[in-house]
Amino acid sequence: MSHNLVRLADGRTVLHVINHEYSAGVVEQEGVTASFPVDASPTQVTVASIDFEEDRVVPFSYEDGVVTAVVGALPASIAIVAE
Repeated sequence: MSHNLVRLADGRTVLHVINHEYSAGVVEQEGVTASFPVDASPTQVTVASIDFEEDRVVPFSYEDGVVTAVVGALPASIAIVAE
C-alpha cells in the first residue's frame, strides 16, 4: 500500500490509499484500518472509491490529533475523507 495525505482549504483532510497487491489484477484487501493526523476531531469520516457504488460513512475514533477509520475493504484505491 502507498498513501498521500492532503489538507484541503475547507478544513477536510483526505488520505488517498493505493493498493499494490497484484496477482493477475488487484487483490482486494479486507479488514483495513487507517490512522492519520487531523487538525480537529472530525464529525464524520467517509470512504470514496470508483470501485464503490456510493461513498461509505465509516466508524472512526479520534485521540490526540489522530483519527483511526475502520475502512473494511480496500479495492484498487480509496479516498478517506475526515470532515
